[in-house]
Amino acid sequence: MRDQPEELEKSDVNDRVINGRYRLLSRIGAGAMGDVYKAQDLKLDREIAIKLLKNSFIDDKITRARFEREARAAGKLSHHPNVITVFDVDESDGQPFIAMELVTGGTLSSVLKSGPLPVEQALFITRQILRALAFAHQNGIIHRDIKPSNILMTATGEVKVGDFGIASIYEGAGGEDLTLSSQFIGTPAYLSPERVESKPVTPSSDIFSVGVILYEMVTGERPFKGDSPIAIILSVRSGTFISPELINPYIPAEVTRVIKRALVTSREDRYSSAQHMAAALDFSREPNDTAPENTQLLDKPFNPGVETTLVGGMGLFQATEVGSTTGFGDKVGRNLGILNDRDHGIQIWLRSAFAVAIGLLLAVWRWVASNSKQRLSNRTGGALNSSLIMVVVALVAFVIVALLMFGNSPASSPKGNPTTSLPTTSTVSTLAPTTTTPPNPAPVPPGRAKKLH
Repeated sequence: MRDQPEELEKSDVNDRVINGRYRLLSRIGAGAMGDVYKAQDLKLDREIAIKLLKNSFIDDKITRARFEREARAAGKLSHHPNVITVFDVDESDGQPFIAMELVTGGTLSSVLKSGPLPVEQALFITRQILRALAFAHQNGIIHRDIKPSNILMTATGEVKVGDFGIASIYEGAGGEDLTLSSQFIGTPAYLSPERVESKPVTPSSDIFSVGVILYEMVTGERPFKGDSPIAIILSVRSGTFISPELINPYIPAEVTRVIKRALVTSREDRYSSAQHMAAALDFSREPNDTAPENTQLLDKPFNPGVETTLVGGMGLFQATEVGSTTGFGDKVGRNLGILNDRDHGIQIWLRSAFAVAIGLLLAVWRWVASNSKQRLSNRTGGALNSSLIMVVVALVAFVIVALLMFGNSPASSPKGNPTTSLPTTSTVSTLAPTTTTPPNPAPVPPGRAKKLH
């Protein structure tokens, strides 16, 4: 008699060995149709993950077919660095299982619980998701359920796309869904309008989901909300959402434009492919698809921990990596909508002083002009007026010199990192599989920070 999932949770899983090779160590996750366990491959002496179809679904033909579809799709794509590697697919006492790569860094969903991510980190993650999807689409596979809980993160920040359980196969330019096209499966908040309406899907359906994820990463909120699945579906169908820069004003305009196009209701008006969307996000990248030279690289494993700042009671959240240091120059800060705290304060003070000085100069000038006759007949008054003008002119000159000295100065670096600048031109990069290194998260504007755990 097979162990039931409830009994397996209570029992010592070390006692169960799958097919004489995979010893279950602990349960590390659970989904709608399967449970995931950390296991030991006794033959190759390595830790892996085992996904077992729940006993309650073993006789369910549709669920079993979904499970097998996941194994085939993932197996077909598993040699891509941004897709979870599948090692084995088999059955144990009639219970299907998948032996696959163990990813220990958690999911993107768990990372987002701490709040929004720095823009550069969000873009780094998005590019890797798009590489995986580009490869899947080139092999005729549409994921159909892209969401944060299906995006796994390694300790070094590498992205692994998993859970192809409801993936579908499409044909040609029409991209018609050949599997489960009439069934509604997935998480409503991340589904495209055509998915929630049970219409045929295309690669652009996955693009929509990536747009939702990018929106959530940089704002900390989902674009489509509701108190129930039906309400969320109606929100998705309406195609209306709060523009991301209204939630986080520090999001670059280029990123906002990409998000809005990815979330267009009409799939014909979205990005035509994952490569197309990646190219649109490539405004700050070098020709290769690794982190650009002008980006400070992490000298330690990726840490998904973030601090968030609530700005002025407006509900606007910023984020930065806990314990991170910044080495971005002032130009990078301006392109990302973020400035170093010290330079930000200096520039605000200088610009304010400049405006006041100009206003004072104009006021004195008008006053002198309106009283010119009196000044000419009164030497003392004329001397006083001349003195006032000289003082104001000197003040304006001082502010101008200060602006020239400090207004364009590079952001200070706590550890003396060299300043950098974004390239003035962008080059479209390929989406060939490559090993990537995560960028250093950008700094946040001044404000009180609250550490989240």
